[in-house]
Amino acid sequence: MKGLVILLVVVLSSYKTSAQYFESHNLYATGGLVVGNYLGLAGSLNYISHEKYSIQLCYSSFVHEAKFLPSDYDPAFFYARLGLSQPRDQFNSIEVLVGRVIVIHSSGKMRLNLRAGLTYSTIIEPTNWQKTTYSADYGNYTYDFKSHGKPGVILKPEIEFPFFRFFGLGIAPFILMNTESIIYGVEFNELIGLVRKK
Repeated sequence: MKGLVILLVVVLSSYKTSAQYFESHNLYATGGLVVGNYLGLAGSLNYISHEKYSIQLCYSSFVHEAKFLPSDYDPAFFYARLGLSQPRDQFNSIEVLVGRVIVIHSSGKMRLNLRAGLTYSTIIEPTNWQKTTYSADYGNYTYDFKSHGKPGVILKPEIEFPFFRFFGLGIAPFILMNTESIIYGVEFNELIGLVRKK
């Protein structure tokens, strides 16, 4: 019985400590659509400390019309029927950002998260175009894909609307730059998790 009481005291103490911790620390996930010179999706894990400092770990995936598409390319019948008229450049990026949080509304339901960070991007492009007789399977060209990686930087301020403790919305204009590409646009995000204090 004595052991049970001690265990109960320890559990309740740790619960109180963790509850106090999450009053000044936020941990949540975001996910959403990216619209800009590329189209894509993004998902991230986010941490905010004392409504002042933030860290974000993000994965983004983008597609764009192939840069080196032959002018006389005629798409495969299957792709054309799906609206995928041509091969695409693909751009997958891992991003680590840090930021400064500015609370705009005293209720905590609006804040600005000014972030910047480093990226590593994998770029996958169609290459080695070879003209051939038209086929419904691959059009009038065959091609291969080449893949290579590039480090870069990203600027991504976000205005967040944590309407509820566990849910909110965000809008984040961004620009991602490396020695080969510049990607810019806007993320439209959902925020899910401990997005703000009570």
